[in-house]
Amino acid sequence: MDNRTKNMYVTGNTARQLEVVPERKAEQPKKELSHAARRNREKASQMSIGYVIFLSVVTIVAVYVCVTYLKLHSDISATSSNVTKLKSEINALQVENDALDYSINSYTDVDNIVRIATEELGMVQASKSQVSFYKSSESEYMKQFTDVPEK
Repeated sequence: MDNRTKNMYVTGNTARQLEVVPERKAEQPKKELSHAARRNREKASQMSIGYVIFLSVVTIVAVYVCVTYLKLHSDISATSSNVTKLKSEINALQVENDALDYSINSYTDVDNIVRIATEELGMVQASKSQVSFYKSSESEYMKQFTDVPEK
């Protein structure tokens, strides 16, 4: 048994006959080509100037399309990141706006307004002589929540 057939693994439940690698035959000399066949092969291996120009134009167009695609892809990516940045800024401003709105609404307490006006800003309450009333002769629509006190 030679070394090539000794290490082969056989699968299945029956032993098969091992293939033996055939010995190489000496190379036979190539046949001489006819003059017409040789001429046809030479003609097929040459490219005409029109074909070279066509391939060049197609290559230039393909490169231009690829470069344009990459530029557009880059622009879209930059715009997308800019939109994301602007959205995060909007969210931050909305949070700040909500906080300011809450603080403004907390100061609408009338007692707090009177306290700040009198203690911090130096305002005084109007006296009865400084208050004047307006009597309307026309009947107008208004919502009345409580009775109007009489003098």
